[in-house]
Amino acid sequence: MIRLTRPMVSAMVASVPLAAAIATLPITYAAGIAAVTVAAAFLALMPAASTAALAFVVPFGDNLRVPVGGLALGGVEVALAGSAAIWWARSCVRRDFGLFWHPVWGALALVCLAVIASMPDAVALDLTVKELAKWLSLALALALGMSLAREPRAALVVTVAILAAGSLEALRGLNQAISGAGPLGFLLGGGYLRSFGSFGQPNPFAAYLTTGVMLAAGLLFSHSRNGPRGLLQPLPLIALTAASVMALGVLASLSRGALLALLAGVAVIAFTYRPRTLLVAPLLVIGAGAAWLLGGFGILPEFLVARVATIFDSLTLLDPRDVHLTGANFAVVQRMAIWEAAQGMFADNPLLGVGAGNFDRSYPAYALPNWPQAPGHAHNLYLNLLAEMGLVGLLSYLALLAALLGGTVGAARSVLSAARPSGPALALPAGLTLTAVGLVAVLAVHHLFDNLYVHGIGAQLGLLFGLALGAGRAWGSENLAKTPGH
Repeated sequence: MIRLTRPMVSAMVASVPLAAAIATLPITYAAGIAAVTVAAAFLALMPAASTAALAFVVPFGDNLRVPVGGLALGGVEVALAGSAAIWWARSCVRRDFGLFWHPVWGALALVCLAVIASMPDAVALDLTVKELAKWLSLALALALGMSLAREPRAALVVTVAILAAGSLEALRGLNQAISGAGPLGFLLGGGYLRSFGSFGQPNPFAAYLTTGVMLAAGLLFSHSRNGPRGLLQPLPLIALTAASVMALGVLASLSRGALLALLAGVAVIAFTYRPRTLLVAPLLVIGAGAAWLLGGFGILPEFLVARVATIFDSLTLLDPRDVHLTGANFAVVQRMAIWEAAQGMFADNPLLGVGAGNFDRSYPAYALPNWPQAPGHAHNLYLNLLAEMGLVGLLSYLALLAALLGGTVGAARSVLSAARPSGPALALPAGLTLTAVGLVAVLAVHHLFDNLYVHGIGAQLGLLFGLALGAGRAWGSENLAKTPGH
């Protein structure tokens, strides 16, 4: 006898009006309804498929605009909303959303409240609402990741999709560098063109690839726990290939912030995986010295040496009014002028700022002479938060970083301690948690130079953090200790 379950009954009830519509409507509409129904059924059975599609939309579909009422939603927002709707419907049927309380939720709520608190002083309220939607999207992606982490197959599908999308985007950027096809503003000495991919700018392109490199690095470290055989499995081989391609893409962008963030992220992953790796720090110093010597003898490309040599110039504090402007120092002086404008905004609005998302709108009132063009943001997230949301905004964001750091390190230690007796079965969860630890370092360092919460990258960050926290909950040593057979 066939036992009817709640999902089966729901499907049969829903099929009645669908069948009636298909039978009575014109063939064009009927075919459309049938196609949507089949697609919805497929996505309901494979919830990871829609989230995997989101991984490709972040680099390739964020510039798409879908009109909804009076709004124009981006591709990432539409894909995220679709994934969330499927997850919600499936979770309602199963009566299990796979969510749990974590301090990250509280910290995210504080950030959202800080955005709302900045609204009264906002010149353009619509931009503040857009900023709030960005943080809510990150929270939604976090929830999706938490839920998917409980299902190894779903987590694997999303992981491979992120690596594949990142590799394709990196190849696009490398092709730009090789062909030299791009804006003149991205040309450096010697005719070298900085890669910018689908993002239109080298820095967000490199920032996106850095998140993918962290995922690949986390997987490689976790699989190496099982020796050389562990690295010869399909997933670590995919990760190694993807890491190589994406790291080349970051290098081709010549984004100084991304290069520093990538190194910091990999170092933190290595230290979390095995604290004794700190002992190799002297080797890194020797390697840096060797690279400096190679550059000095002209063995490395001149444009590359010059670019790397100016990494810390971007953090040099100087008064842009007293500097003689040249082609060599233009970028540094411009950044200082922008930072001084941000300081002016904070000085006038120290508690709540000029309004989240309103840096550009407020910039003309604080711009220094000879620097009238609005830059988009402060090229330093911490200063940007002070300018737009005041001390309340900065402190709430630092609380979020602290919650992410504590949560991801705890998840990594829990899964790694469980992985010792469990062997390769926990390599994926362990890799996801290590990835998230590296991402916290990437955010902390890269935000000294830029803003990673652009072009849908925030959705990918939320998804990866959710997968890590969910993996720590589902596959950590405390949970496995309660499971029979462990």
